[in-house]
Amino acid sequence: MAARPGANSAEAHSCRPILFITGSRNNGSRRGGYQNFAAGKKCEAVLGIIAEGKEVIEEVDDAEVLDAGLVAFGQAAEHYEIARYGTLCAWAKLIGKPQIARLLHQTLEEEKKADALLSQIAERSLNQHALSA
Repeated sequence: MAARPGANSAEAHSCRPILFITGSRNNGSRRGGYQNFAAGKKCEAVLGIIAEGKEVIEEVDDAEVLDAGLVAFGQAAEHYEIARYGTLCAWAKLIGKPQIARLLHQTLEEEKKADALLSQIAERSLNQHALSA
């Protein structure tokens, strides 16, 4: 996953990083023109992806199969983030917040690049080595 400021662990991810960019000061701390209403909440979706990855680590003995599995779970997390940032970017545009939309779009593109890199790694060798194991 692409690193973001303040995201020290997967638990820092929130299912609702919904950046309410209305400018309202209700229900959240104001940061840089938006509010993060999800501060301190854990994302069950991301935690589920992590739990599945931990199961693979515990159950798979072959290193090549493990590598392929871990890349697959990394991509699952990337796909989740791509969906979230794509939605947030669209919402920011919809409500007339182009600066925030640009920042969200940059993060979206970083997530897409990370996913593409993981695909290249898997397709070039990991998947074939795992299949041969």
